[in-house]
Amino acid sequence: MEKESDNSPVFLGKCSKILHRPCRFTILGDYSVSVDIHKYNPIHEGIIPLGKRLAFRQAKYVVLIALCLGLFSGGVEIYLGLLEERAQLETTLKNLSQTIRYPAAKAAQLADRELAQYVVENLKDHPFVHKIRLLDEANISLIDWQLPPKTKFYATLIYALFGEPRVLTQELYTSDILTSNLHSLLLNPYQRQVGLLVIEIDPYVLGERFIHRAHVFLTSELTRSLLFGVLLFWLFHRSITYPLARMSGALAKMDLENPQCARLPKLPAHQDDEFGYLITVTNRLLENIEGHINQQAEIEDKLLKLSHAVEHSPILIVITSIEGLIEYVSPSVVRLSEYSETELIGATPRIFKSTFTSKQRYVEMWDTLLSGKEWRGQFLNCKKGGGFYWVNAFISSVQNKEGQITHFLAVEEDITELKVREKQFEDLIYYDTLTQLPNRTLFDDRLQTALAQLGESGEFGAVMLLDIDRFKTINDSLGYSAGDKLLQEIATRLASQISRKDTLARISGDKFAVLLTQLDSIDRVAKMAEMVVRCFAEPFNYHQQEFFFTISLGISLFPSDGQDTDTLLSNAETAMYRVKNKERNSYQFYKPAMNVQAAELLALENNLRRVISDVEQMNQQFKVYYQPQIDLHSGKLCGVEALIRWQHPQRGLVSPRDFIPLAEETGLIVPIGEWVLRVACEQANQWFKQGAPRIRVAVNISAQQFQTPHFVSFVQNILHSTGLPPECLDLEITESTLMGNVQTAQQVLAKLKTLGLRVSIDDFGTGYSSLNYLRKFPVDTLKIDQSFISDLNLDEDNTTITKVIIDMSHNLNLSVIAEGVETEGQLNFLRHHLCDEIQGFYISMPLPYQEFTKLLLQEHFSIAPYAPA
Repeated sequence: MEKESDNSPVFLGKCSKILHRPCRFTILGDYSVSVDIHKYNPIHEGIIPLGKRLAFRQAKYVVLIALCLGLFSGGVEIYLGLLEERAQLETTLKNLSQTIRYPAAKAAQLADRELAQYVVENLKDHPFVHKIRLLDEANISLIDWQLPPKTKFYATLIYALFGEPRVLTQELYTSDILTSNLHSLLLNPYQRQVGLLVIEIDPYVLGERFIHRAHVFLTSELTRSLLFGVLLFWLFHRSITYPLARMSGALAKMDLENPQCARLPKLPAHQDDEFGYLITVTNRLLENIEGHINQQAEIEDKLLKLSHAVEHSPILIVITSIEGLIEYVSPSVVRLSEYSETELIGATPRIFKSTFTSKQRYVEMWDTLLSGKEWRGQFLNCKKGGGFYWVNAFISSVQNKEGQITHFLAVEEDITELKVREKQFEDLIYYDTLTQLPNRTLFDDRLQTALAQLGESGEFGAVMLLDIDRFKTINDSLGYSAGDKLLQEIATRLASQISRKDTLARISGDKFAVLLTQLDSIDRVAKMAEMVVRCFAEPFNYHQQEFFFTISLGISLFPSDGQDTDTLLSNAETAMYRVKNKERNSYQFYKPAMNVQAAELLALENNLRRVISDVEQMNQQFKVYYQPQIDLHSGKLCGVEALIRWQHPQRGLVSPRDFIPLAEETGLIVPIGEWVLRVACEQANQWFKQGAPRIRVAVNISAQQFQTPHFVSFVQNILHSTGLPPECLDLEITESTLMGNVQTAQQVLAKLKTLGLRVSIDDFGTGYSSLNYLRKFPVDTLKIDQSFISDLNLDEDNTTITKVIIDMSHNLNLSVIAEGVETEGQLNFLRHHLCDEIQGFYISMPLPYQEFTKLLLQEHFSIAPYAPA
């Protein structure tokens, strides 16, 4: 199909997608497009009848297979017969040797030729015996008999199958004549040789019989196989060859010029079999051909629509001749470049060239295009009025039917806005959006530059990494909005301590880094660290509240502590965690020995992961200890707190202070908490079955465990599977966990209360509690943190806080339990101020399950009840 068009040529790739047909497009000199649509005709000319060819080939293969099967089965039977005949020959030789020894020995001893002739007469009729010779004691021949040699042509074959004639030589002794009774043995204790018998065995007769049997059997097997092959040939010819021959003849007679008449009739004998199904599929194929022919009328209309779509598309299209002269530009090019169509036609693409594109780029483009390949890239083009615009270009060559390049087609997209956004993004990628400080990427870049600029002047640099202690509590209790505001204030205060030539960056979260360069004394680093630590002495304000923070600061020097960014930051972080794990609110220079402690923590983490991955190991190494809780009003045991202990096989008893923070940091606290809850419920239920009083068991719930989606259903399943009464379970949750998301915490606590269990707020007073929210939480108990109890009667502030917590709890109808009670003075204070329950070393330290069970059943835990004055 060739069509003249008023519009310009359209690019090739999209046409095939729109038409859904294989097409060839050729751009003509008069701006028209030649389109050759390949016809869809899967049935080719030259179909010939296949009957004779298929029948001959089928007969050849069937006969060959039948002969192979016959030869194989006959060969197996012949081979088995050969083995049987050879075994028979060996048996005959053995029996002949045993039966002839006595008369032969007798004849040799007596030199009796008549008896020797008798032995020969008995042997020479045997079909295998070919030669007989009997010698007496003096080696004188008594008899020498031999048959004439065999001369038939297949004697060689027989001897190859059964072996050459065999000579059987028997030495004859006096013992061969005597009978085997005791009297004869006593009379003849010695034996002597009386003669020699030589018998030659020829297997010729046996071979003749075997060859005859093999000939008969092989002939019968081949005949039977050929008969089976003829039957198989007839079945295949009737069911496959004949129908295919009929079908090929029908296809050869079809009129493809009239597809509506091109249909295959089904043979009566093949209406519902595979041949009929094949005819049905062929007819459907012909129907599809008819449909494709009917669609050809729609293709011209689609081509017109395609040309219209290109003219109104925002895509920039430029077509040039092989010499590079512009022959067509789309209206979008005219609008964007501000050149008229008249100015562009006949010009070269250099009219769009700006000074920002290198000459080498154009050379690479033309080399690619002239080699027949496609080129992709970006250009900064120049407008007529002097402005600029970015395009993403896809340029390809257009070839004629002979494969010669005739034109070049450029399809371009305006990406000016995208480039502007990229520039803005590049500005943002190096700076933190919250604090406007340099981020980790820019910090690494400047640190790499500083490392590269280190000379031989003796100067050095330093990396200070600081972390805000317990800043996560702010986010959990006040929300991330308050945390962001405080981080902005922290960044402003830190920036005031850093000189312009140094770099302050926010690395992540509440971590900041300082890069100091061109240092000649380590004292400057120490002074800078002291200034940074001191700047946190003043409180930070948020919504008329004051917040005090401390920091942990680690310092690494370069090049002594590392010569790349990762090593320096890692070493500074190691020093920072050394401060955090000890005193906090201080700084520490990195020392290589610190990596040993970091390695120990890593090893401890790996051991912890291995234990948690194996339930059996958890049950062996993890133990639950129990610390009693006493009711001050009655003086009796009212509950226990379940505390985990890790009995490591090499390290021994690992303190919870060592592995619990590690588990919280790595997320392993969730499976550990679930294990403790299950074991505590199981063991508490065992106490009740043994007759112990119904006490409650308190289990600590971590923030991560509390925030899991299925926490309530997990607790319900634990109670159901262990059989523990819900009222005997007390879940201890820290106040910071509840304040993280108040609404969600209220919903979870409400669901827990519907199960019938108790809920306590642990470590109360250490966080940012709000009485307004406290009233909304459905809890039963407040647990005063042991940091307040330890300084009772010594620290006036702690004493006041403890009194306020007890009074406030009673006003809210909550019970109060004080942990960490170690002295009688602390006990008397809590009694006097009407605290409800206590736990601590004054009553008992945490005890293993077996020891606690023994004391529990003996009712060991009790104190004097409270007696008001």
